[in-house]
Amino acid sequence: MELAMENYCKWELDQTLVKEVRGWLAEGNGKGFDHFKSRLKFGTAGLRARMGPGLDQMNTVTVMQATQGVLRHIEGKLGPENGASRGIGIAFDSRHNSEVFAAVTATICLRRGFKVLFHDTPVPTPILAYTAKLRSTAAAIMITASHNPKEDNGYKLYGEDACQIIPPDDVAIQKLIEENCEPWSDYSDASVDSVTSHRLC
Repeated sequence: MELAMENYCKWELDQTLVKEVRGWLAEGNGKGFDHFKSRLKFGTAGLRARMGPGLDQMNTVTVMQATQGVLRHIEGKLGPENGASRGIGIAFDSRHNSEVFAAVTATICLRRGFKVLFHDTPVPTPILAYTAKLRSTAAAIMITASHNPKEDNGYKLYGEDACQIIPPDDVAIQKLIEENCEPWSDYSDASVDSVTSHRLC
């Protein structure tokens, strides 16, 4: 448990959340530890949860891990070269942290060698699905929690058909997330500017 929390503190970009977790560690806070006992489950709607620290909430660590699992899934289904060349569509809504989560997602994709079709301002979810279909991307990722309360955020995945994923892909992605928890590369510089200036974007 403590190792998972220490790793979280190394990987989380939001220092307010890091400070909170370090406080739990120092105090032996059992309630805080609960956020590391299980992780968010990736379903056909992707991820959706309250924003906050831990493996069971939406933050830059759970977004990073989800993205690595999704990329592994795409590479397995389409082949690494085909998946990377077709690329990923990525967009976000106007919720708190949506832009940050989208930039982290795009940064991980780009550093894996995937082309990225990135919407650098908030757009409605159907716009992403339409542009992904038009450009025949390997997948599309929308950072949104739709109608959920403002404290929530989410990570919605569309397949190469620009439709929401269906079983058993969700189960396969969840397994790959769990197998790819450690960051493949540094993403601490993730920003809309660094994404849009990248040669693969």
